[in-house]
Amino acid sequence: MVIGAGVAGLEAAGALARGGWRVAVLEARDRVGGRIDTRAEPDWAAPIDLGAEFVHGRPPILLDRLHAAGIDVVSLRPPQHRAEGGKLVAATREWKRALALAADLPAPEAGAGDSSGVVDRTVASQLSRPDWRRRGTAAERGLARAYLEGFNAADLRRASLRAMVAQQRAADTVEGDLLGRPRGGYRALPLHLAEQLATAIRRQGRGPRAAASAPPPVRLGTIVERLVWAGAPGSVRIQARAADGVALPPLEARLVIVTVPLGVLQAPAGAPGAIRFVPPLPAPLRTAVDGLAMGTVTKVVIRFNRAPWHGRGSRELGFLHVAGGAFPTLWSLAEGERPVVVAWAAGPAAERLRARTPAELRRVALETLAGAFQMELAKLEGFVDGVIPAVWADDPFARGAYSWVPLGGSEAAARLARPVADTLIFAGEATETGGHAGTVHGALMTGARAAEQARVILSRAAPDRGR
Repeated sequence: MVIGAGVAGLEAAGALARGGWRVAVLEARDRVGGRIDTRAEPDWAAPIDLGAEFVHGRPPILLDRLHAAGIDVVSLRPPQHRAEGGKLVAATREWKRALALAADLPAPEAGAGDSSGVVDRTVASQLSRPDWRRRGTAAERGLARAYLEGFNAADLRRASLRAMVAQQRAADTVEGDLLGRPRGGYRALPLHLAEQLATAIRRQGRGPRAAASAPPPVRLGTIVERLVWAGAPGSVRIQARAADGVALPPLEARLVIVTVPLGVLQAPAGAPGAIRFVPPLPAPLRTAVDGLAMGTVTKVVIRFNRAPWHGRGSRELGFLHVAGGAFPTLWSLAEGERPVVVAWAAGPAAERLRARTPAELRRVALETLAGAFQMELAKLEGFVDGVIPAVWADDPFARGAYSWVPLGGSEAAARLARPVADTLIFAGEATETGGHAGTVHGALMTGARAAEQARVILSRAAPDRGR
């Protein structure tokens, strides 16, 4: 069994099914994709990705899966702006210098630190050092700090410098500064992976009668509440309910791959979406779960009936950086006659928006833009055609956007990535150990890793019986 039909779960299940193993995926939502959530609204100029939106660099596994799904990646070179005097001021050179500053964080020094022999420190402490504060201009340093905080959805006062440096080095290996967007949105990727899984299961040759009576490979609306594992190989019992609360018949498996987001693993007992493990997870694994953090992201997508920035220095918004804004970054999802803009808050900025109603989020996002353009809010409202907010912390099956590493948590992902008693395997972006956590390609990588771990365990357990 695989719990979770995000790309990690679908990648793992598909690989196992193609290897001939019997596999099924349990998904709490009524759709596949997890934190990929693309909406195609009828009168909007472009599909809206409320979750994952960009392709960062050229990660091979992601580009391979997108190509197989027939999805082109649209390269983006948007202009960067800041607001000054109510106008858009070009900030592309300033932005490039800020990125260079962010990429030039010195690695932690060797010493009597953790098992790696490194003395870790927080990112904020590194940014407060005199040598870093002498670099660039104050505006460039401010942009660099906002980038590190917003891109990672992290609180820099707690974030591990060691982990962030490792992430930046990993991004360099895939040309992470390149930016793209899947044409038509990300949704086609999980749909393709789900179809590949279904095709592999059909090819397992159980006969048309068996195929007709078999349950679907992805069981939507199946909310796992309790996972009973014996603490020894070979016995897992899953108790789940339907979305309407009706208890479903128990399910049994030889091995379970758990791909739910870190926020769900961290949810307190009895909370919506939480999974109870019986017996409880071993203490080292529980420590690893608690040693990571789930980043908060709030997006507000705004459609305009015409561009309120025309006549204000540029016909194209691109990226707009609003220092100190409730939504520090905004960008164009679609330009043209009815442009679409995404207002983005992550990390501490998103935390400050917690508990806001959709109406309040709408108002705050528009206030951010109105302040940047020095425009009365009532006047800006006349440009607005529609607003769609997305608050991932409020989703019980995500409880946040993506993971980041606090001080002392640099080894947590590696612990999470190890199978437990040849019975439980954890996957998903938070378990990626090479610096690609928090990304779609990182999630895919963990799905492939989990499938290989499962294959080894299952083959060792039943070498003669096969699949």
